[in-house]
Amino acid sequence: LAVDVVARCVLAAVETGSFGTHWIAPLRAKQKLYATNKHFDFVAVVDTAARAMKCRIPCPTGSEGLALLPDGSRLFVMAQRPQLCHVIDTETDTIVESVPLDVFAATPEGRNPQKRVQVSPDGKFLLITSFDTGEIAIAPVSNLRDQTKLPVEKGPMGITFASASRAYVMNHDHGSISVVDVPERKILSTFTTAKGPETLAVF
Repeated sequence: LAVDVVARCVLAAVETGSFGTHWIAPLRAKQKLYATNKHFDFVAVVDTAARAMKCRIPCPTGSEGLALLPDGSRLFVMAQRPQLCHVIDTETDTIVESVPLDVFAATPEGRNPQKRVQVSPDGKFLLITSFDTGEIAIAPVSNLRDQTKLPVEKGPMGITFASASRAYVMNHDHGSISVVDVPERKILSTFTTAKGPETLAVF
């Protein structure tokens, strides 16, 4: 949906061709946005100026979390099964690399393989949550195969960076938030919340 937040009205609706459109990442400089699809075999690319579908990027096993580099040159998309990090060139809207997330155990059939991802504000690190295994992975953008796995609590979902070095991971099922030193790749502490934290804003 395109929404006028001042008038509080819907301006347009863009049909992506799926019923599992889940997360979006806007790329304002190129007037488009990307939308993942949990149950369909593509990432949707929407022309925000035309308010219409631009193209589809094949992602045969479904997709969940996604995040852009700060300069907008690369998009990282988490594939469902097998567990992969697809690297997409936003100039051509094509996958230029697919990196296995080998640090995580494979998710059994019937369980949620959900993976979320965020990029540190300085563009140097990727942080990935693994809902099913209760773990996160940190990897430098310069070498995505150099993955460090860290245990958190049950059901990690959202990720918020407070700075280039400090991130918060929302442990949805456990009801807690883990504080992460990203460059050092370690958990600093965990504090309790009500059950169900999924997103967090820092201001």
